[in-house]
Amino acid sequence: MERKETKHQVIKHYNDKTEVWEKNSAGCTKEENHRTYHHKSGIVTDHNGKIVGNTKSGGSHSGSSGISSSGGCFLTTACTVAMGLPDDCRELTVLRNFRDKVLCETEQGKVMIAEYYRVAPLIVTAIEKDSLKSQFIWTDIYGRINQITNLVEMRLADNAIQEYATLVRELEAQYLSSTD
Repeated sequence: MERKETKHQVIKHYNDKTEVWEKNSAGCTKEENHRTYHHKSGIVTDHNGKIVGNTKSGGSHSGSSGISSSGGCFLTTACTVAMGLPDDCRELTVLRNFRDKVLCETEQGKVMIAEYYRVAPLIVTAIEKDSLKSQFIWTDIYGRINQITNLVEMRLADNAIQEYATLVRELEAQYLSSTD
């Protein structure tokens, strides 16, 4: 087992799976913030073993699914892989705090978070299948993430949530509609 720890995640790589533990703003991991990526099947499970996603949408996929760099998170991939920012960059720090302190406090927020963990690995995989365009796509997504981050910093939570929901819907329509 290989263990890697960042400011916001604990990642454990095994031969057959990768476990990702998200840390909260206090730097602690919680059981409910745990996801397991099963390498062979591509299935993603939550802390109860419930299937919450699939990193191999549409069949077999050679090459990286984005898991090693981002845990299948398109927000992290856009910031760290495409833009070369650290895992604790301004954008990811602001959005993680927003998730932990605002979204986690409401049922609607909890639903949005669960949906994100379900679709994000699928979106990452779909984008990375088009290696010629992926850098441009990630750069565009990063621009949208930066706008959402600015809205959060201006304390315009409803606007930030609306922009985020629009981004996710657009990415799902563009990259997942043909794989459903």
